[in-house]
Amino acid sequence: GAPIYVRATVRDYDGAIATLPDGSASFKVERMDNANNATLQTYALEMGTAAGDARLNINDMFQYATVTYETAAGNTVFSVYVVTEDYIYMAQLAYPTNQSVTYSMYTMYLENSFVVNEVSVG
Repeated sequence: GAPIYVRATVRDYDGAIATLPDGSASFKVERMDNANNATLQTYALEMGTAAGDARLNINDMFQYATVTYETAAGNTVFSVYVVTEDYIYMAQLAYPTNQSVTYSMYTMYLENSFVVNEVSVG
């Protein structure tokens, strides 16, 4: 098929976002200071609670968590979090909920391949 071009914006050293030209889907990565000494469990629970009716999965074996929720605008937001002593890392994919079947392979890939130097997820 034809290549898909995205608009990528590097916000700073700690993150970047890429969005499809029509704005229908986006991918964001961020690194934040772990200023409150959060653990994977406490941070994932905080993010799940903040999102409202979120599905939360904590994988203790590989030390990552996923938070998935739907927005009022009809989008699904899928986030993977890794928490270390110094930083909180996040990779997030947002896409139209009615295209969940199409995007499910990307969420599985993201969950199984998100790697942080301090912790390897997949």
